[in-house]
Order: sequence, then structure tokens, then C-alpha cells
Amino acid sequence: MIIINGLYYASILYLLSLGLNLIFGVSKLINLTQGSFYSLGAYITAWFISTMLSFYILKGNALLISFSGILLGVIITGLIGLLIEKTVIKYIYNISLERQLLATYGLLLIFMDLERMIWGGNIISAPQPLRLLGELSIDGYHYSIYYLLIIITAFSIGIAVQFLIYKTDLGILFRVVSYDREIASGLGISVKKISTLTFFISALLGGLAGSLMVPITSASLGMELDPLILSFMVAVAGGLGNFWGSLIASIIIGETRSIMIAIFPEIELALIYLIVFIILATKPEGILGRKGG
Repeated sequence: MIIINGLYYASILYLLSLGLNLIFGVSKLINLTQGSFYSLGAYITAWFISTMLSFYILKGNALLISFSGILLGVIITGLIGLLIEKTVIKYIYNISLERQLLATYGLLLIFMDLERMIWGGNIISAPQPLRLLGELSIDGYHYSIYYLLIIITAFSIGIAVQFLIYKTDLGILFRVVSYDREIASGLGISVKKISTLTFFISALLGGLAGSLMVPITSASLGMELDPLILSFMVAVAGGLGNFWGSLIASIIIGETRSIMIAIFPEIELALIYLIVFIILATKPEGILGRKGG
């Protein structure tokens, strides 16, 4: 069960790091608002499920409502990300990384205040998907079907993103813009549209990670900080812009977290930081990163 728990959390970190890698790889943007998309997805999903199931007449459709809540959380978060890109992010693509960090951190704080205004200090729980899907028994061990479903979903999305980037015409545009925005513009590629689409996909991935986390973790103020930090560690340890590197790093961090919580929770975070430090000390470009960027 510890291994499955680790893979589940690794799946959430992988989805978050996919968004970070995608937006950095294409637009060279360090996006701290990815943490806000995670918390927004969680809040919207938890609020929708708990609100709908408060009506007795709807309780018989609990599973449908649960997955509708997840879908709603992803879609609304993506649309919010689109709005943010159109109004704020589009002005910071070409500034220094330090200013990008300050700007996106400012947005993170604004979103935290907005969540406090909308939902107050309430902790919103929605464990229905976890309970309703039941468990799978293998050799006497019981595994949550929800956990297995999320692991498969995250891996499938990773493959889909890889396919999009490397096997489609749209992916060619992404890679040209990533290589040189000025050359891409000179070739007639709409750099603005590609950047907007990239940010939108990144927001969807962040919202999906938060929505899928809801059955395990209640939506609460400040919930975005730990996953955001760990997903950045995954992205950097795996090699910025490298999706397969992020997959390996997410599994390492997810399993380490799960094992240490079970046997020695006091040093869980310290050990994760130590592992990432060792990876970067021995291979500064990350597990599957390329030297020189």
C-alpha cells in the first residue's frame, strides 16, 4: 500500500511539473501561479461536490457528481488561467527570471487572498470518489481503485503531452517558439497564440492535479505551497523541460515521501531535499537534462 500511495502522490507532482516544464520549455517562464491553479482546482471541485451532495435528492448520483466536480474544477481553472495570461502574464514573458518570480509570486498571493474571500477559512472535504470506487484486493492487500485510476491517468497524460510536442504539427510550432521566439515570429508563427495556448494547457494540468487530490486532501488555505515547492524540485531534478526526467524524479520523491511518512515522518522533507541535492550535485542539468540547457 505504501508503494501505491507513493505512486499516487508522484502522479500529482508529475501533473504539476508537466505544466511547469511545458510553460518553461516553450515560453521560458517560471510560473509560481501553477500552485494557485492547483488550489483553485481543489477548491472548486470540493465545493461543487460538497454543495451538490448536500441536497438529499442528488445523493443517488454521488459518483457522477464527484467526477463532474473534477471536470468542472479543471475547466474553470483553465479559463481562469487563460484570463490571467491575457491580462498579466503576456507582459512578463520577456523580462528577467527574477522579475518573473516576483510577478508570479504576487499573483500567487492574490489568489490566496481571493480564496480566503470566497471560501473563508473553511476546510472543504469531498472524499466521495475515493469511497465510492471501492478497493481492489490483490494477494490479501487492498488497493484503492481511485489511486490506481489516477496513476494511470497521470501516466497517460504524460504520454499525450509527449505525443503533442514531438509528433504533431502543433508540437513543431511549440518547439520552434521554444528555440527562438524572434525566428518563430519571422517565420509567420503567432508567438502570442502559442504562448497563450501553452499557458492554458499548463493551467489545466495544475487544476487537474488539485482536483484529483481532493478526495485525499481537503481544500484549505495554503494548500498550494508544499506541492508547488515539490513540483519545482521534480522539474529541476528531472531536467527542466524534460518530461521523462520529471516522471523519474516524481516517482523518486513520491515514493520517498510515502515511505518516510510511514516509518520516520520527522525527516521526510529533509530526506527529499537531500536526495534532490545529491542529484543536482552529481548531475547539475538534472536526471535527463542536457548540459548547457
